[in-house]
Amino acid sequence: IRGFLMLSDAMRGPNHENQQTIANTGVFDLGDRIFSKLVFEKLQIEKGERAPLASAPTGHEEEVQDEVWRNRLRSRLKTAVTTALLSFLEGVEGEAIPTQMLSTMQWNGMAHQMEACHAAMFDGGSVLEYTQLYEEGMNYYFLFKFLKTYDPADAFIQPAWGKYHRAVRFYEERTGYVEIVREKRLERVYFPLPQSCISGGALDKPFEGMYDTNREDPDKKNQEFLDNMILLIDREERNSHVRASWLAFTVVHWDLLCTISFWWSLLIHVVLVLGSYVPLFLRDKQQEHLLAQDEITDAEIFMQNVLLPITTDAAFWLTVALAAICLVRAFAFAWGEIP
Repeated sequence: IRGFLMLSDAMRGPNHENQQTIANTGVFDLGDRIFSKLVFEKLQIEKGERAPLASAPTGHEEEVQDEVWRNRLRSRLKTAVTTALLSFLEGVEGEAIPTQMLSTMQWNGMAHQMEACHAAMFDGGSVLEYTQLYEEGMNYYFLFKFLKTYDPADAFIQPAWGKYHRAVRFYEERTGYVEIVREKRLERVYFPLPQSCISGGALDKPFEGMYDTNREDPDKKNQEFLDNMILLIDREERNSHVRASWLAFTVVHWDLLCTISFWWSLLIHVVLVLGSYVPLFLRDKQQEHLLAQDEITDAEIFMQNVLLPITTDAAFWLTVALAAICLVRAFAFAWGEIP
């Protein structure tokens, strides 16, 4: 199992050199022998009794548990083989490897394995868990679906899986498909769909496609687009006239005016904070605090008689300057933006 998984990792990416090298080692014949020899054991359980998939069985259950364990190993090995085979097809550049796989492998045996997984999934758990059977069966279908593109004459794939219509239809309903263009090369990617996306699932509902949705009147949208373009052109022509006048700063230096007003406001706040300026609505409480003290310190006298008057005067004149800046900014906005 680890060997096939290691081969799969070596070819992913894709690594075209490793794909070609490994394809010539006889790994396809080895996969054929594995698929032809490994079949599931039918569990010896009574009717209505569930297979003991938990641990610590006793007596007859212990024999059944051994059969389940062997079936798990068989399924893991076959899944590892199909994973390695799918890695040969990742980012395939030509028809050499797909053609080699089609002509070398025994597809009837692989189709029988796919059918065995499908039948076991609906056999009441008498072989193996549903999830492991589902994963193995999907890998078989991905291989068939991918290689069918390289078998236009239906010489290999169709005769093999054509006998198992129910299994093919089951996996087809649960398979998603996308095409990816990488380095000017078309790649196909198959993946299992969630149960909610299959036919009859929660998301299996009609929906409006891109070309079926209700759309606005195209003539009306075109007219609105043209009207908006006319407004933009008129605005740009007006701004060009403004730039040619002595009021050009209202358009050219608008961002500068915004920056100056912001930093000037910030300067006023810094001065008020560092100068311990007391807001008007807190002046009464400040006086009560000073009167309640028995002794006024030299620092408080300095703050009250020296620093506070300087802060008040500085804040006043800075505010006057800010008001002038805001008036200029308001005029620039009205002159440059309002038609």
